[in-house]
Parts: sequence; structure tokens; C-alpha cells
Amino acid sequence: YLETKVKVNYQYWPDTDEYGWAAAIDKIYNTVNSNTTKDAPDIYSCFVVDMVGASLKGTFANLYSTQYGSGELKGKNYFEFCDEAYQAEVAEDPEADRGYMYDYMKSTTLSKHKMYVLASDYFLDMIRAFFVVPVNVALLEEVLPTVSEDHNEDGAYTIDDFYSEVWDKKWTYNRVADYSAAIYRNEGGQANITIDDRVGWAVSNGGLAASGIVYTTSITIVSKTWDAENNDYKYDYPAENEELVELAVALKDLFSSEGIFCATSSNSKVHGDQPHLAIRKRFCENKALFGDIILIGALEFELYQSLKKSSGFGVVPVPLYHEIEEGSDEIYLTSIHNTGRPGAIARNTTKFAACTAFLNYQSTHSTDILNYYYDYKLQYDIADGPKSTVEMLQYIRYNVRSAFDKTFEDAIGSFNDQMNDRWHTIMTHSNFQIGEEIRGRYAALINDKKAKLQNLVTEYDNLPG
Repeated sequence: YLETKVKVNYQYWPDTDEYGWAAAIDKIYNTVNSNTTKDAPDIYSCFVVDMVGASLKGTFANLYSTQYGSGELKGKNYFEFCDEAYQAEVAEDPEADRGYMYDYMKSTTLSKHKMYVLASDYFLDMIRAFFVVPVNVALLEEVLPTVSEDHNEDGAYTIDDFYSEVWDKKWTYNRVADYSAAIYRNEGGQANITIDDRVGWAVSNGGLAASGIVYTTSITIVSKTWDAENNDYKYDYPAENEELVELAVALKDLFSSEGIFCATSSNSKVHGDQPHLAIRKRFCENKALFGDIILIGALEFELYQSLKKSSGFGVVPVPLYHEIEEGSDEIYLTSIHNTGRPGAIARNTTKFAACTAFLNYQSTHSTDILNYYYDYKLQYDIADGPKSTVEMLQYIRYNVRSAFDKTFEDAIGSFNDQMNDRWHTIMTHSNFQIGEEIRGRYAALINDKKAKLQNLVTEYDNLPG
């Protein structure tokens, strides 16, 4: 208040399905449109999928705007990222972002001139939404002597040896298959692998894990290229996508390998109400070597913390889906899942300048808090990290890819009631077994997807300026 002269009254929606993932788009839209009094909410924060969805309905103010206010506040906008000098500086040095996740913010819009979603160090849940793979240390140390290519000079095998393979870019689907086959034990007594067996990589058949599989790769799902003539970007889907086909084929091969388990709502219910909960339980019972694809904030849950007190766990990025040549500049990537919670300003606010002043100050003065969470609370407390795990968590943090593809695959699906046509959902519905067949699905869907994307681009002309 001393800096911005702004007092904030926080209101919270209940943590229920009514306001859950993708359920709040219309809630936000209707709240903005029905609340026209001076006490109406001015700022919103909810899941990425809901915020982007609501922005496409014209719910939020353009964060670049200088059209709001009256009197001495007319046209006032205190966001530092609106300055062209800031944009040029960040383009040259992304670390000069002053607390804003500016590249991420640009991934939530289809116009250079309009931006509706605010992400910064103030919105701590954004970094809690990184995709990672947890590693069971007890099972790893058991299997390392038979699988690991390297070990310490004293002959002892530790997670550091495994991390060395990751650093050498050997953490691939083939390596996952090697470890999974070595650790697999048929303990459930069934002919086929089950949740009761001891398995290598257990992956939940759901949108979160599938998003982690697809959107931590370097594959371009939706292209974004600069159009100098129109002074804006052009957006499109590739006419063909052989890299996506390669990923689908690699997934089919992986999930056909020994020791790999795909948990569904029907085959894992004995251990949890949802597949990811069943895998979490089995991982923490030392029955899964690699425990799903999760969000890094999930490590705070009690089961992981209990495991930390016994055998412990490590953390690695999602593996590469193909082998890479020595010297390749390809790296492991993570992404921010759309359960992260950014912010936005209501389009009908009468306090736009105050909102920008408050959010700018919080965004540019929250870095120490965010760093405390990630560098100390997460790395040394939640993950109970030895030096090697800390280094891995730092790598994950500083290799976040754009969420643009994921954001607008979801937006197109949500806006057109076609969520089942998203590429990661198509893979999920096949239990990751679609393989080469995705080529035909791509050909059948791509023209419609292109048209729907262009419809969204056109819609931006009608959104608040």
C-alpha cells in the first residue's frame, strides 16, 4: 500500500468441481458481465485454461491498454512490460524480465497488440505446474548395477550415476524401457502387467500425463511466424507433422515394452480413486521405479513426503522420445501445465490504473519469495535434495519451453467443444497405442483445426483493445 496506494480485498471461490479445471470459464465471464457495481472484482486468478478461455470471450482488459480511466489517471498503465525498451531488452536477454514471465504471457495471445493473461513471480503456482518425473531411489539403486553404464570408482551405485546418464542425454524412451524391464516383477499373478506388479514406468492415462509427453518435446504443434507486412504474427498448423508421428510410434513401442504400465480408471481403482493417485500410492510403496508424469508442486503431498523419510525420491525431466547424436543441441524441456494460475484484469473495471500499479509492484517485487520457495523450500525441504537433485531441479526450472501449442490446442478444443480432438487426448484415448495411425487422424483433422485457429485469430479483432 505504501508504494502503490492500493488496498486489495481478496475473495476466494471454493475448491470444488464447480470451479475446477475448465469449469470456471463461464463463471468468470458471467461474473464480469453481471457485476457492474463498484464492489465488482477487478482482478481474477484461476487456471490457465480458464483464463485463456475467458479471455477469448472478451472478459478481460488488454494489459497493454492506455484507454482506461479519467482525469489524472486517464490512460495510465503502470505495467513495465508495456515499454518497448523493456520488450527489446527481454528479447536480447530473457533474464532481464524484472519478475514477469513475459515469454509465457506472449504464449497466451494471438496478437502482438493484445494480451490478457498476466504471469509473473507473483503467481507462484505457475512454477509449481512444471512437468517432471519422480524416481524411486530404493528401486533405482537395486536395478542400477544391471543397467547403468557408469558408476562411482568405489563400485557403489547411487542416484548420482543415474543423473549422470540424464546429463549425458541418455534419458530416452529406450533407456526407460531398459530400466523398466530390469525392475519388473510379476507380483499380481496375472498373465499381463497389472497395477499389483512391480513396474518400471507407470503412466496415468489422462490429460496431465499426456500433455507432459507431448508438450515437453521440441515438436511444433501450432506454428507462430513473424509477418513483417502486417506487423504481427501468423499462426498455423503444419500441413503434415512427421515429428508428431515419430512421437506416437515411439510411444506405442514404449508402452508395448516389458515393465511399462498405463493406468486407467478401470485397471488401477484398487489402489486409488483416480489413475494418478493409484500410481502415486504404488510409487511410494516402492512398486514403481518411475512414478508417472506429475507437476512439481505435487511433491508436497504427504505420500511423497513419507517416502522422503525412508528410501527417498529423485526428480528428472520427461525423457526424450528418441535417441540423439553426440553433440546435439537438443535438450530436455519442461512446460507449464494449464493448471498454473495466472492473473487478469476485468474488462469492466473502473480501477484499471490501480490494478496495473498493484500487479506491477507485486510482479517486480516477488522474485525473492519465488526463489525462496523453489531454491530452498522445494529443493531442500520438499525434495530433501542432495546436491545432484538440486542441480536437476535448477535445470528443469531454466529449460521451460513455450506453452503456446498447448494453450491454443486447449483453447480451440474448449471454444468449439472439441476437447477430444486435441492431439494429446487422441493419444490418451488409444492408451498411447495409436502409433502410425495418428498420421491418418492428422490428415482428417488438420484442415478443420486450421480453420478453427484462424477463427480465433479473427476473433481477436473483437476483443477489448
